[in-house]
Amino acid sequence: MFLLKLSKKRRKLNMNYEGFQDALNAELAIRGADVELTARRVDKMNESYDAITVRPVDNFIGVNISVEKAFAAYEKGIGCLKELLARI
Repeated sequence: MFLLKLSKKRRKLNMNYEGFQDALNAELAIRGADVELTARRVDKMNESYDAITVRPVDNFIGVNISVEKAFAAYEKGIGCLKELLARI
């Protein structure tokens, strides 16, 4: 698990893709919701992507968060991890 310490000034973290995925999963886990988080590869008809599936514990339906799109935004400097999660 990564500890994300941000000063008042926006500080860009230098994480690789795997580190970002782990940090994203950890940040979602501490949100306090009663959900299951699953990192997996999602295969669609015309594309496939790495995702974290967020599913309420007593439900069969969940949502997928594209790790690839979130990491691309992070690399572009659109925001820190917490800011990106606020947009999802």
